[in-house]
Amino acid sequence: MSKTTKIVLIACVLVAAALGAALFVFKLPINTVLIGLMVLVCPLSHVFMMKFMGHDHGGGGSDHSHCEQTKELSGNANKS
Repeated sequence: MSKTTKIVLIACVLVAAALGAALFVFKLPINTVLIGLMVLVCPLSHVFMMKFMGHDHGGGGSDHSHCEQTKELSGNANKS
């Protein structure tokens, strides 16, 4: 099992434990817990995505056509 997989697995177990504690120990209504999870899903998914979905900018000969495309689009906008 890779290191990334272990980290994600541990995070899922911790979330499940926190969910169980919120429901049974603190006796929060399930609606409140689900709304709280929904609020946290977006920023947490962005953090994990930026951390684990590699973006290799260090290699030689990498394709930066999106930079050229942006210059071309801005040039076309100025012509109009």
